[in-house]
Amino acid sequence: MTYSELKQKLREHNENKPQGEGYHENVLTAEVTFTEDSFSKPFSHIERTYRFTSNNKAFIPGMGGYSIFADCLDGIDKTVRIEQYMAAEKGGKDGWKIESCKLVTNTVTFNCRYCGSVDTSSSEYIEKSYTKEVTTCYKCHDKAIVESGLAMISKMDKYEQYYTYLDGLRESGVTNMYGAAPYLQIEFPYLTPKEAQNILVNWMATFKERYKERIGA
Repeated sequence: MTYSELKQKLREHNENKPQGEGYHENVLTAEVTFTEDSFSKPFSHIERTYRFTSNNKAFIPGMGGYSIFADCLDGIDKTVRIEQYMAAEKGGKDGWKIESCKLVTNTVTFNCRYCGSVDTSSSEYIEKSYTKEVTTCYKCHDKAIVESGLAMISKMDKYEQYYTYLDGLRESGVTNMYGAAPYLQIEFPYLTPKEAQNILVNWMATFKERYKERIGA
């Protein structure tokens, strides 16, 4: 399936919804895997695959905006506006190139190991990942990252830019870093509050590991 065919299926799904059914009901789920050479560092298949649903503005007719929010299957890179980085969308000739894409139909259900809530994931993700990292719902992923010490490897130069800014902000002592998200938005006005908070959480989760690399420990 090509990306154009996938987009068409998601749009047709929304166009043909029964009267009274909202766009957040009965959604379709899709996954796109980007090529290895789209990134400056090597990443596994899971780390290059992002999942999104048909209720994104890009697939809804007549919407006033255009966005595709997606979560990486590694459980770390979340709520990413991938249309800004995709060569097939608005990422330009140097954007992320598509290796494959598909609709996800083979999902499995599990209970979050933190809060006990029921969540779903593709069976392919379960088979290729460590169970202890998979069985957390999206709300508990940040807790899982911090507890298990998972290091987020930046997937684009912009992440390094965010981290460098946060490192400098920390050294300046201007603010307690738990309240640094608004400073990120001032420095990078295109970030939404949620994106700024996610970057801050990942900066905190990876700080020790990155600091060790910086001092050569």
